[in-house]
Amino acid sequence: MKTVSTCERVSLLDAARELGMNPQGLREYMKRGLIDIGLVLPNSKGTGFRYIIMREKLNRVMGKEREGVFYGTEENRQAL
Repeated sequence: MKTVSTCERVSLLDAARELGMNPQGLREYMKRGLIDIGLVLPNSKGTGFRYIIMREKLNRVMGKEREGVFYGTEENRQAL
């Protein structure tokens, strides 16, 4: 099994595009814990949030393969 880098980050706008979602909808899903693609952290001033989205988690949610590592069921893999 290949090791997948957990350090690669994706912008919220790019993740929303890949998921076919509105960016604000993705923010709400992440804040409510409805989708696990990264972290939601309060910003340094405490007036909002920062969204850290990890490529590995996003790929897993989308059922995509990366560098020979597949995230999802074999049935979904064959459908790609």
